[in-house]
This record gives sequence, structure tokens and C-alpha cells, in this order.
Amino acid sequence: MKHEDQLPTQLDKALVIYDGGCGFCKKWIARWRRITGDSVEYRPSAEIGALFPEIPASEFERSVQLIRPDGSRCSGAEAVLEITAPHNWAVHLLWLAYQRNTIIRSAFEATYRFVAAQRAKIPCSIEKN
Repeated sequence: MKHEDQLPTQLDKALVIYDGGCGFCKKWIARWRRITGDSVEYRPSAEIGALFPEIPASEFERSVQLIRPDGSRCSGAEAVLEITAPHNWAVHLLWLAYQRNTIIRSAFEATYRFVAAQRAKIPCSIEKN
């Protein structure tokens, strides 16, 4: 969401920071790990969030945070599309639409926020994906 945010940390690969206490989040992280392979590192905010004091704890609770290798970051639907687009042509097309159309971008982010707000109510099993 905030493309300009630069963090002082330089990384070898993209890093996704997520709410490690949320079963819904863990399920989706497991799915994204299978999609992205070793091109993205995934770490719970409780484990690594303190290394990024520029990101308020409330943002970790609200949405996944993607820290790019150059230290820039994004979050929410933008982060999910960015990490998965290189691995799936259909998601790549959605990513292109997201980047080029403000209405589509707004719809994706609103959907992400709605699901994130409801995630505690969504039953999920990490074993079954």
C-alpha cells in the first residue's frame, strides 16, 4: 500500500511478515510457501517484527507486510499479488490489472481488509489446504 516506505535493512530475498498467532494466516502462508518456493522468506511478526521498528505493530496485525530485497515495502493485497504473480499466469494478469487500474486496486484492497477483519471467525485447518 505504501510503495515509498524504505527500510534500512537490505535482504537477500523478499520477506513476508505475518501474524503467527492466527490459524487463518498460517494456512495462507503455508499455501504461499508452496507457490513461491524458496524465493520468499516467511516469518511471524512476533519473531521478527522488532527488527523493523518503522512498521507499527498495528500494521502487522492488520495485514501481511512484504519487505522487498531493496528494503522497500508494501502490504495487504498488493503484497500477496506481488509474491504470487511470478508463479501463476492468472495471478500475474490480476497483478497487472491491480497496478494499472485504481478501481481494481481499491476493490482488491477492500476485499483483503474485509477478509482480514473476519479471519478470526473463519474456521480453518492447517493440515487441509
